[in-house]
Amino acid sequence: VTVGANGNVGIGTTAPAEELEISADAPSLQLESTNASGRSYGFQSMNTGKLGIYDADAGLNRIVLDSSGNVGIGTTAPGATVHANASGGGVVRVTRLSASSSAYGQLEHDGTSTTLRSTGELKLYAGTNVRSRGAIHTFANVAGTTEYGRFDSSGNLGSSAVEYRVEL
Repeated sequence: VTVGANGNVGIGTTAPAEELEISADAPSLQLESTNASGRSYGFQSMNTGKLGIYDADAGLNRIVLDSSGNVGIGTTAPGATVHANASGGGVVRVTRLSASSSAYGQLEHDGTSTTLRSTGELKLYAGTNVRSRGAIHTFANVAGTTEYGRFDSSGNLGSSAVEYRVEL
């Protein structure tokens, strides 16, 4: 441990450039809770060029930031600006923070299908070059138990009883 004349502290370096500098192949800083129900987390500058938030109790990175600015949650190789991955399916939920509202919008993927949910009004806006590779797109109630309509891969709009062709 080095303390420079300017008061900067260095671990693994004799010339710390910041207030605290830890220098190693994959330096980390661990925060350990002594509470019986607490956990230990760390920040690690990974030797792959990524920053990880490490769950020491589980032995894995929970969140990773790569050199392109992509954030991975549940993955160490984010393939998009925000990439969420979870066993049993990934879920991204956006909640309005308000004491009077519990409304949210949610995007889920269970390994087979993708579901977009809303506790309120759901609005879909598409640009001029939006395409989907899926065969059928359904619109259903929140529980997914009642189908209100569907678009098939040919662009036909219909329900379980009637099919309509939409031409623009």
